[in-house]
Amino acid sequence: MKTTVFGIAALASLAALTASGQKIAPGIVGGRLMGLSDFTVTDMMQFSQQQYVFGTARTAAMGGAFASLGADLSTMSINPAGLGMYRNSEFGFSPSILSTRTNSSSESPYRQGANGRTRFSPNNAGIAVNVYQGSGDVTSVTFGFAYNRLADFNTQSSIGLYGERSTIADVFAMQMRGFAPDKLGSGDGPFQNGDIPTANWGGVLAYQTELIDYVGDHVYGEEETQALYASGRVIDDNAYIDNYLKSIRKGRIGEYSVSAGLNIKNKLYLGLTVGIQDLYYNESLQYDESFYNVENGQAVPHYKDLNYLLYDQSVEMNGTGVNFKFGAIYRPITGLRIGLAVHTPTFSTVTRTYNASMNTNFEEAGGAVNVSRYSNDLIYDYRFNTPTRLLAGVSYTFGTVGIIAADYERAWYNGMRLRNVEQGWHDLFKQDAKNLFRATNNVRVGLELKPTQQLAIRAGYGYYDSGVNKDLTKDGVMFNGPVALDSYTVSGGIGYRFTPATSLDLAYVYMNTKYSDYNLFYYEGPDNGDTQVIFSQPYPITTKQNKHIVTLSLGIRF
Repeated sequence: MKTTVFGIAALASLAALTASGQKIAPGIVGGRLMGLSDFTVTDMMQFSQQQYVFGTARTAAMGGAFASLGADLSTMSINPAGLGMYRNSEFGFSPSILSTRTNSSSESPYRQGANGRTRFSPNNAGIAVNVYQGSGDVTSVTFGFAYNRLADFNTQSSIGLYGERSTIADVFAMQMRGFAPDKLGSGDGPFQNGDIPTANWGGVLAYQTELIDYVGDHVYGEEETQALYASGRVIDDNAYIDNYLKSIRKGRIGEYSVSAGLNIKNKLYLGLTVGIQDLYYNESLQYDESFYNVENGQAVPHYKDLNYLLYDQSVEMNGTGVNFKFGAIYRPITGLRIGLAVHTPTFSTVTRTYNASMNTNFEEAGGAVNVSRYSNDLIYDYRFNTPTRLLAGVSYTFGTVGIIAADYERAWYNGMRLRNVEQGWHDLFKQDAKNLFRATNNVRVGLELKPTQQLAIRAGYGYYDSGVNKDLTKDGVMFNGPVALDSYTVSGGIGYRFTPATSLDLAYVYMNTKYSDYNLFYYEGPDNGDTQVIFSQPYPITTKQNKHIVTLSLGIRF
């Protein structure tokens, strides 16, 4: 049996309802369609994960194993001590093509629609300026400025489930228990006052579009009552339901690095980077349900009342962040290098905008009738910290023949924190981060062979550990939506130096990522008759993603 985790959104709704004095049903509400309105600890997790596959072609081809290597523009975002290995200056530019395919599946009968996106991306651009060469204790000093892409969110996926019996209308009906119907009427009112938690905005839209109806009160004692809602008037009890969800994600995290590297007697290299991150994320969920009956073994249109419903949600986040990276590389003997780097948390600020709309189509005597309603924009600023990272690496250079390198990285995802909020919210997010996530152990290895002085052949591999708490992954864990678990990368490439000053490198990276399962919607608890029920599709949805990255780097030394 899978462990279900709905996180901050459900807790926030519970707290708001309790504070407003509403009686609530002791049920659990969650799922992909129910948790998008609120900023959660899983958002922080998504913006904290990064793989070293987007930099220069040389770095990407060698699996990102550059904690002990240098003289590459990507090192500013990995180990800035590598800047100290430059003996001259360099300008470089690394565009790439990214193709992402997301596969969604279920044990229920299902189909997929468009689930791939291909786009152009500027992965890296930068300059390293060697400002000093000497013969004393300080052998050289190099300053650098670069842009590195750290994460890419551009994906598209869809899944349709056939012949279901569960509708999101049942979850909305249970979710809205306890809210007086006069507070849910049409207009902006329900979206402007604090009486309705943002996680319940979908239920408000369902009431306004006649998807659910007020059906009376449940009496507690002699005076207390609780408003009840149901969907039975518009959905035939014998109807079959097709559920379809399309997800479109856009965005990236890029980092502008201002760095300095120091070479001390060609033995010790020290470096510092100030990283300024730029974050953009946009997600659109387009969900619909259509209804039909089965007569003589054949599906026929369902004309009793509700023909179909459309429920669209959109969230956009724009933000910036700042971090610091400290690094050192030591060369005890010729050929051997040992590297160590510490990345501080990125202190991020994002502005989050959410809105939703719902459309229902009814069959009436005069023909089909549409009812549409829209929410207001929900806009909030959030400040949070990503985890601290520790990188250690070792490499050996076999003269002019080749290089082998290996890196170890530890990232403390359980140390993510929400900042500048009331103490209660800070503690809530802190506890969620500690309960749901943990420190990861990531490894990367890379190889470079040089059959000639001009030609280089490269290969690499990387494994990125799941940041989800192991106690939750034993039986399987389900968040409100897909959360990245473990992933691996396999890479290769070639490089050619045309002149001592000009080089061209090509890399290909294949990345495979497994995600946690999720439900479209979920309710577990009492129905209006106090009978324990579960409203959900019978089997969760499984997600896997394949990413193909081709990067071309032009380097000019001067």
